[in-house]
Amino acid sequence: MTTHTANPVVHPPLKRTRPIARARLNLVVAAAVCAGLTVAGAPVAVAKPKALTVLEVVKSFAGTGGFNASGNQPPAVGQGVVLKGTLHKLLGHTRGARAGAARVECTFTNAIGTSVCTAVISLQAGKLVASGLTPANPTKSYTLPVLGGSRLYANAKGHIRVTPSNHPNEATLSILLTS
Repeated sequence: MTTHTANPVVHPPLKRTRPIARARLNLVVAAAVCAGLTVAGAPVAVAKPKALTVLEVVKSFAGTGGFNASGNQPPAVGQGVVLKGTLHKLLGHTRGARAGAARVECTFTNAIGTSVCTAVISLQAGKLVASGLTPANPTKSYTLPVLGGSRLYANAKGHIRVTPSNHPNEATLSILLTS
């Protein structure tokens, strides 16, 4: 299990909830990576799959529906979290220039933290949307589908592989766009 340290910007949520929130934000970062493909000049609707990797950094974390994100009570079904963060280019294993922003909204489907999340990635060329089920307390990589977006990402399809980091509030997003 990943050990988390306090972040002065983000209030410490449940030990089970922070990894969930990070995973959701990671989804957003992966979407941003896909968006970066278009910013770099490659069209979203391409014959060959295009891959991009970004770093997602969660800047804020808040409970919804009565969920206290900094408390010790597990979430109830229907409660959720909203995460906001920044997306960064990766220079090897180092955080590079800012590439966009992410907003992730999740609704818990059970008391252990499994949830349905929708991520909106805002980039210079438009927005990218990904949504799906996310595991409770993810410690291993998982994949979420890209559903589309706006402007240059209106018909985007593919998936985002979210890889949790050992650093609090960070995850690596590997985006693969197939159309």
